[in-house]
Amino acid sequence: MGLLEYLGDHFYAPLDTARGPVIGQIAWAPIPNLNPQPQVLEAERINDRSHGMAKARWVVMNDKHFTRRSRNELPILHLHLAETEELVVYKAKRRPGIVVGIQASVLGGLELAPHHEENRIVIAPIYGIRTEDDPSGFSRDMATRIRHLLYKQYFPVASWTETRPSTRTPGACRLEEGIARFDRLQFLKPASPGCRFVPLRLSDDAIALLHATLWAYFHYPAAKELIEMRDFLHGELPEELRPQN
Repeated sequence: MGLLEYLGDHFYAPLDTARGPVIGQIAWAPIPNLNPQPQVLEAERINDRSHGMAKARWVVMNDKHFTRRSRNELPILHLHLAETEELVVYKAKRRPGIVVGIQASVLGGLELAPHHEENRIVIAPIYGIRTEDDPSGFSRDMATRIRHLLYKQYFPVASWTETRPSTRTPGACRLEEGIARFDRLQFLKPASPGCRFVPLRLSDDAIALLHATLWAYFHYPAAKELIEMRDFLHGELPEELRPQN
């Protein structure tokens, strides 16, 4: 028995509205897929007399990037890069995630640049478990270990089938079982394009364990409830899936 079986129907707590954010709420958001070897977009003008057209190429990042560029390079319309800046290119996918942080301090009263005091939320994106249709997901054996809370950077997420009428709960959706990743945290403005909140959050018990796991990932001493739950679930883990060290 893993955490999802232990909590059963008490993993989620439905919300009356999709308005958010609240801690533990499910949200859909664009999540970048960060390659082990990042790529940079290099652009240059097509001709000397027009700054509205350019040609570009994707190249693997190397030590020559982020160094002072030549002052002789001609400007390109809508492309504003300082001498040591680059355009890093990555693909992204809209994924479900869990809101794990909403406590940005926005105090006002000072003359600040807009980006120095932003109301951002933190989302832990959810990734799928391997299936025939999605061979890139987490393996079943690893998902079992995650359900038993053996990893600090992962947290198991239960499936959810919405039964409420869509007219009463706009924004409701169905979720497959997955894995929340703390090593892929995404910081977003609540009204970011592509970000949509769902009228569903984790239960108080699930949120307490999720945050305890997140704090442990950030080197905070493990909370008592997390230690006790890990000890209990470890005894339920199949022998062949237990860590070797």
